Amino acid sequence: MLSEVIGRFVDRQRWLDGVGDALGKVASVAFDHFGPLSKPIEDTLHGTSAGHPVHAALTDIPVGAWTTTLALDLAGIEDGADFALDLGLIGAISAAVAGLADWRYLSGTQRRTGTAHALLNVAGTVLYGASSFRRHSGNRAGATTLSNLGYVCVIGGGYLGGDLVYELGTMVNRNAWLIGKQKFTAVMPLDDLDDNKPTKAEAYGEPIVLIRRGSQIYALADRCAHLGGPLSEGKLEGDCIVCPWHASQFKLEDGRVMAGPSAYNQPSYATRIREGMVQVRLAGTASEREP
Repeated sequence: MLSEVIGRFVDRQRWLDGVGDALGKVASVAFDHFGPLSKPIEDTLHGTSAGHPVHAALTDIPVGAWTTTLALDLAGIEDGADFALDLGLIGAISAAVAGLADWRYLSGTQRRTGTAHALLNVAGTVLYGASSFRRHSGNRAGATTLSNLGYVCVIGGGYLGGDLVYELGTMVNRNAWLIGKQKFTAVMPLDDLDDNKPTKAEAYGEPIVLIRRGSQIYALADRCAHLGGPLSEGKLEGDCIVCPWHASQFKLEDGRVMAGPSAYNQPSYATRIREGMVQVRLAGTASEREP
């Protein structure tokens, strides 16, 4: 399949690792530059408060605008084509910033594919920028050719972006399939559950993390919704559990995401004690918990 051929080709380009390392240093400096504001800014770019990744939505702006540029150039409507091109440049910059925030947490094949995706989109944006300069300087010679080449780069970058999501699962909610209610099921003797120590268990064939605080038992899906980090290996901070991989924070009570990079809430389970056993049932919200 074409997708497999392209995927293997990109993954074999180990020189992308060097580019990725350099880009990662730039990202760290950029996103850590604002002190106490760094984390809220980054979470906004991830879409943590919105409950949806921001980058995917922002990419529609340059792709749509530059498709309009192509159509208006073909129709000979110069002013409209120029306006759409410039709008696409603004959208591309905003999409790139959000994409960089998501990309910095990737590794391996995901990171290489993301780097190739970024390089193609940067090349496309530079070509569109050169085209815009020619259009506005009064010398339109070659401007359409530059923008058409840019469009080819952006379509290639978009293809790899689709690979990142649909083939490699980047920024996909790792717990999207955990829906609906089941009957309560026993998962662990209460005496085996230490106080304030995240403990891994299993319910309905899925890993969960249990946290005991006095007489209260909390249960969440163990796989972090962001990139699948094991919350059972994380630490507790206040009334939240922190993912050990990328430090997303989730409320123990109902799994709400309180800090990114996750853009998704963590599925929660209702809990109860019966005959010395901790029993859980997929609940979703604190209001569904039973005593």
